[in-house]
Amino acid sequence: MPRPRVIADPSRITVTFDKGDYETVRAIAAKQHVTNSGIVRRAVSDWLRAHNASGSLTDEGAAPRQTR
Repeated sequence: MPRPRVIADPSRITVTFDKGDYETVRAIAAKQHVTNSGIVRRAVSDWLRAHNASGSLTDEGAAPRQTR
């Protein structure tokens, strides 16, 4: 039986982490019995809520966008 969808209308992006951050995400996910993606979704959702609430939705802390 397939897993139920977590998100009704999902959109997908690819994110690359440095090895230390990736291992931290894996450890947290394993401890909380959730997927790596679940940890990342929760972190991004929390970050967006915090920035929307403060009215300071900016790209502060984001890496510069690279073009191909």
